[in-house]
Amino acid sequence: MILLALLIILSGAAYFAFQELTSGSAGKPNSAAGSKNDADYNERCDALHAAVDGALARQNVIVSDVHQETKEAARQNTDGKIRWNARNLLIEASESVSAEAIRRSVEAALKPAGGLVLKMEPDQYHGYSVTRIDIGFQDRLGGGPLTISSDRLYIVATAKKPVTPGVRPKTNSAHKGEIALIIDDFGYRQDMIAGFSAIRQPFTFAVIPFKPYSRDAAAKGLASGHQILLHLPMEPMSGVDAAETAITVRVGMNAEQIRELVDKATASLPGVTGVNNHQGSKATADRNTMEAVMRGLRQKGLFFVDSRTNGRSVAMDTARRQNVKTTENDLFIDGMADVAYVKKQLRAAGEMAIKAGSVTIIGHARPTTLTALREMIPELEARGIRFVFVSQLVR
Repeated sequence: MILLALLIILSGAAYFAFQELTSGSAGKPNSAAGSKNDADYNERCDALHAAVDGALARQNVIVSDVHQETKEAARQNTDGKIRWNARNLLIEASESVSAEAIRRSVEAALKPAGGLVLKMEPDQYHGYSVTRIDIGFQDRLGGGPLTISSDRLYIVATAKKPVTPGVRPKTNSAHKGEIALIIDDFGYRQDMIAGFSAIRQPFTFAVIPFKPYSRDAAAKGLASGHQILLHLPMEPMSGVDAAETAITVRVGMNAEQIRELVDKATASLPGVTGVNNHQGSKATADRNTMEAVMRGLRQKGLFFVDSRTNGRSVAMDTARRQNVKTTENDLFIDGMADVAYVKKQLRAAGEMAIKAGSVTIIGHARPTTLTALREMIPELEARGIRFVFVSQLVR
């Protein structure tokens, strides 16, 4: 047998490997433009991504960072290319969710899609001790065996953040519970702005600065009676894309650099009343970086919402030390782009609000989230739950 190739591309350590196998074919690659010998496995990788996302959503873990790359390699002993795509995902799991439980869930979800768990072992991820799960599929190409990795999961255990009944502030004692909803990632696409603007309940647009529709989203959000947050890009543990470096708060920047970036970002959007972090699993865990951010926000009179993309975040604690009003995310509602799943998460948020008094939750400017929200508002209100602006819950 001929060893086809071993290709490792480090951008958060996404990888792909050709190796000796004895298994039979798991399917044929898609045809692709170019040489007649090109083999395109992108659709198969996408199918495995969807299976992995569904399994992770059912485990109620936090996906802190996702880094996806398109890949290409020359075939051996013939012309043509092999094309695929691979992802790295940093997974934050509470103490009650083991890496083994995640492996079993992912393995079951992969089987109908023709995928499998290739390997599970201890590893390091940017200084964190993690369990790594490699996911992919096996095939045969040109008479030889082939293994492609589509996903690499880095699982880090974090302490579960408790929600203690009856200790959260409420704006109105007549309400059984209150939900402060933040919708992240406005600015990338125009088609979501009108739909979310049409929802009359109070919630918050979190707008990424310097994107094609950032100002439009903020202006229309304000005009429709919603609140505007600066969704400030911060460095994730997987690293910053080169195109985003200039607008991202990074560990190692000095206080003046961070202040200038915060100044420019807030000035680029109308009506900003506070800030939450976009990504930021590395930056929010670094106290020096967060101190510089909070000093800038305090000078502007802005509050800060910790999106909790890292269970080790020091952002809220640092904000309080700097006398910046703050709160933190209690639940991501749309880790899976599925209306039924988002509705389930909104119901869970309602239960949390009733038990705790109030909760802060985060979704994203996506069609499935919009549909689920429209359908769930009457149900939540019938249970005595009211939506409020996140500014009403910061302390």
